[in-house]
Amino acid sequence: MEFLNSIFSTLTFTKVNIKDNIVIYAAKISDQLAGGIGRYVVLCVPYTHSQIPDRVTINQVPWVSLQTRTLIKGYKLDKQKWLSNVEHDLLFPCTHRTQTHSIYSRPNFPYIIKLLHNPKRQTIYQYGNNLYLSSILNTFQCVIELPQTTCNEESCSRTVQNDDTIEFIE
Repeated sequence: MEFLNSIFSTLTFTKVNIKDNIVIYAAKISDQLAGGIGRYVVLCVPYTHSQIPDRVTINQVPWVSLQTRTLIKGYKLDKQKWLSNVEHDLLFPCTHRTQTHSIYSRPNFPYIIKLLHNPKRQTIYQYGNNLYLSSILNTFQCVIELPQTTCNEESCSRTVQNDDTIEFIE
């Protein structure tokens, strides 16, 4: 987790929702896209019924899902400066494709990386066979999850949608 935490360590995340025992934190990093579309980094954290801070850094929470997302109906947050500085850019092969997403993984990397597909494109081949982590993060359709977590499987395989709700991606 430390490797990914270091990439987003300069951001401050704001609590934007609690749904189905998941606390959603977001940081807005761009709002210069057409139609008010914004780019966000989103953290999903299991709700433990203890005090939930309104603002955190990535190192302060035990996230189970980290997402870089382009959202049409995003969150009303101040934009923060973030540069995609991946110090040791790793190459990831695509290991599985479905109609909704492509999965990228590599040996000894403890995360599942999903790139969400645009449903308007009628193909499973929406991303390349091999992508660097910096490219994966900059798609802003990226969901990174821990494969084994303390929360139930259902809540850990969810993704933030444009209408500020959580839905299953499979």
